[in-house]
Amino acid sequence: MQFIAYININERSEYIVASGQIRMTPESMRSRAAEYSAEGQKLQEIINKMDTLLSQLQSEWEGSASESYAQRYTELKPGFVKARELIEEISTALKSTANIVEETDTNIANQFKA
Repeated sequence: MQFIAYININERSEYIVASGQIRMTPESMRSRAAEYSAEGQKLQEIINKMDTLLSQLQSEWEGSASESYAQRYTELKPGFVKARELIEEISTALKSTANIVEETDTNIANQFKA
């Protein structure tokens, strides 16, 4: 992943990027990343619970309707997994962006010190 941005820090210590605006500090980006990660974990727990419930249901409910329900869940499950993966990708991207913004800020500050 390549990320190139020209960053300016305004009077409110917000980071402004040439191709758009980032109105978050690196700390708030990391905080938001942690929130996304927590929600991704919750979704994974739901997927795990649904797997368990399906298994229990299959032991209690037999027949073609049960098989159809299991097949439908099996078809839909990859979408749930992809949603969880997307949430984790967003979390990772926010962490990476926070690091890039912070490093860029440090580099700019060091240029003025030289």
